[in-house]
Amino acid sequence: MRITFSLDENLVRRARIRAAAMGTTLNQILRTHLESLAGVGKTEQGTNEFVRLSGQGQSEDGWRFNRDECYEDRIHLPGKHHTDGDPKSRL
Repeated sequence: MRITFSLDENLVRRARIRAAAMGTTLNQILRTHLESLAGVGKTEQGTNEFVRLSGQGQSEDGWRFNRDECYEDRIHLPGKHHTDGDPKSRL
């Protein structure tokens, strides 16, 4: 969609110079700002980044995340689990 703004000529000139110094265009800066303001694409960008990174982590020794192993010490520590039914006895 094309829209028209009424802006001061000097403001636009200075903004274009600043955008060029940043390696972009005034149009791209405005588009990015409006997308951010409207919340457009944040969920999709986050999902795409997650998918891109998923499964890429590799350890040198071949270890892979295992939830059961991470909680193993909490599950099997003596004295941590009481079966008498009294919730206070677990503290």
